[in-house]
Amino acid sequence: MRGLQRHAALLWAVHTAAEAASLQQGYAAMQGKAVAASIGGGNSFSVVGVSGLGKSTALQRVLSLFPQIIHHERYNGQMLCCQQIPYLVVQTPHDGSVKAMILDIYLQLDTLLGTSYQHYALAHKLTP
Repeated sequence: MRGLQRHAALLWAVHTAAEAASLQQGYAAMQGKAVAASIGGGNSFSVVGVSGLGKSTALQRVLSLFPQIIHHERYNGQMLCCQQIPYLVVQTPHDGSVKAMILDIYLQLDTLLGTSYQHYALAHKLTP
């Protein structure tokens, strides 16, 4: 599974052993070939392919069709001040570091919301 994790452009939660096996088979079939595969079901999916194929670019183009922040002002006739983030683009760290991933998530949230989660986490050493 390590090879799959290194070469996956996007890998969201794999919920079953069958999905994990399907991902491994798809990746093995692509070794040395300029192809890509999309494997999914339920609320998750993966896009796996060789480097430079355009996986990230294609996903960015699709996501750009949707608003990244939805501002909610009313709910059931009541005043509501809420911001919803339907998707968040985060790059997998080159070293697989959980800390780097969390800090990137904070950075992306800060950029969208004008907050300072990353600065706070770094100042208080809140990341693993």
